[in-house]
Amino acid sequence: MGMRVILWSLVLGLAIAVGTAPAAAQMTAAGTQEIGVSGLVDFDSANGTLIHFNLLYGLFVADGVEVAGTAGVTDDDNHTVWRIGGVMEYDYDLGLELVPYLGAAAGLAKYEVEKSGTRKARDDYAFFLGAAVGSKYFLAENVALDVALKLEWASDDIYPEDDDFQNTDARITLGMRFFF
Repeated sequence: MGMRVILWSLVLGLAIAVGTAPAAAQMTAAGTQEIGVSGLVDFDSANGTLIHFNLLYGLFVADGVEVAGTAGVTDDDNHTVWRIGGVMEYDYDLGLELVPYLGAAAGLAKYEVEKSGTRKARDDYAFFLGAAVGSKYFLAENVALDVALKLEWASDDIYPEDDDFQNTDARITLGMRFFF
């Protein structure tokens, strides 16, 4: 079974599971703080199991406008990428439990590639820029399910693609956001 089928099945299952959950108004007002955890697992990548994990801490500086710091890691059998950066998100208040958002990111990545076959070992740094479009579904007043499509561009080839690397990446992540 392909990764896309698994991911879309998971997204659909989560959407159905939370579709009837009671929720309260979203917490995206100025002064609200947020902690986020998101990621994905691809059991069928060309380099073994790929894990992408990300942490976020943010502050809403205006209603619907969040500035955040983020740290994360991507790892499979042949490479590891550590990231640290900044994120800005704009949440669209629809007056519902569903809050779509747009985001932008920039940061620094340290990547390590192990030697394999004809590929040389690499250990270096790259800058990255990113964009995101996603949606938060509030399960309660201070807890939301997060689904996002994230696109990234890096100044070097750090993203795995089959048995090679490229400087762009697109992924769908699932996560939870906690507000206080």
